[in-house]
Amino acid sequence: MTTAVLVSGQMRTLDVCFGGIYEHVLLKINKSGLSHSVYIEAHEDEDAHKANMLCPTKINIEPQPGMKDARYEARLGLGCYGVEVVLRQLWSLQKSWRLMEQSNLSPFIAGNWVIRLRPDCWFHNDIEDFADCDPACIYVPTFHNFYGLNDRFAFGGYEAMKVYCNRLDTMDEYIASGGIFHPESHLKWTLQRAGIEVKRTQILFDLVRRGGLHVKPQWNHDANYGDVLTC
Repeated sequence: MTTAVLVSGQMRTLDVCFGGIYEHVLLKINKSGLSHSVYIEAHEDEDAHKANMLCPTKINIEPQPGMKDARYEARLGLGCYGVEVVLRQLWSLQKSWRLMEQSNLSPFIAGNWVIRLRPDCWFHNDIEDFADCDPACIYVPTFHNFYGLNDRFAFGGYEAMKVYCNRLDTMDEYIASGGIFHPESHLKWTLQRAGIEVKRTQILFDLVRRGGLHVKPQWNHDANYGDVLTC
């Protein structure tokens, strides 16, 4: 069996975060008796070369498109950091999925595991052993759910992650249904619409910004916020 690791976006702090990604995700997968293949859709900038640290099976480097949309600007949710930024992230994530689908390994990936991984994650502990997980579900972090579901890291079986990674295609329907433009809320709506059960991974990570700022995991205990203390 194999695990597809999808990495997308700007590689700004991958060099800082690589050690934890390797130790807590990639090495953990291999120690569990699985192999892994890495597929990267990288933004073409001065940091793109860092993607090679992950020894990708397949990599695509290209400029991210302009993706302004006045329809979404009018529905911008509180705390959302901008329409174009979110759309580019979803576009890049979907492109990484398509890289995997186009690879020679794709017939063997169906039925196996897929991980969505941001290159700016500084991991503190190991990913779960997949032998203890349900591939029909999607596992997301317990923290930073922001009234929806944390969209910075996830893993699940192939079919479930196909929905997760292609949710750019559901944005128009989501907005038309009355949804606000807000990535965590959109993710929750998309998974509920597809009937995919959400479970929680206990993995913890900081987000590392350019310049070295660490955004630490935080939990808000309001029941409507989406963060959980236990699985």
